[in-house]
Amino acid sequence: MLQWRTDSENYGSKNAIPKAGENPIFEAKSISVFPYELNGEITREEEYLFFDYEFTNKQDKVVKTFDVLLYFSDENGEIPLKGKNFLHLEISQDFKGCSFEKGRVEITEFFRYVPEEVTVEFLHVSRLSYEDGSIWENRISYK
Repeated sequence: MLQWRTDSENYGSKNAIPKAGENPIFEAKSISVFPYELNGEITREEEYLFFDYEFTNKQDKVVKTFDVLLYFSDENGEIPLKGKNFLHLEISQDFKGCSFEKGRVEITEFFRYVPEEVTVEFLHVSRLSYEDGSIWENRISYK
């Protein structure tokens, strides 16, 4: 079962993998001091899992890609895959300056390689790549 651990009021919580059409597995909101806002949830449709997101670009510049990391642990609080405790998604889309966009990324294949019982600890945007070639990075490491 995929779960979301709630440690802060900034993060929502759903405790089980939903059946198709049910509520999301987890919901999370980013902290407002960053140049973006990201709200995300993992949802299921039939046998497929998706990362559905709402991305707000708070800068005047166009964002070409952003990297998001979903950190997780197994039922014992350990890293479920050898040496890796996160799923890295690079999301490519033109996000115009000061705009809001919704999107979806299928993540079913990744979860075929993790144990049945995992908990999503939090999500973390590590990088924004802008159209003008500039990059914003947040290199905080949590594990």
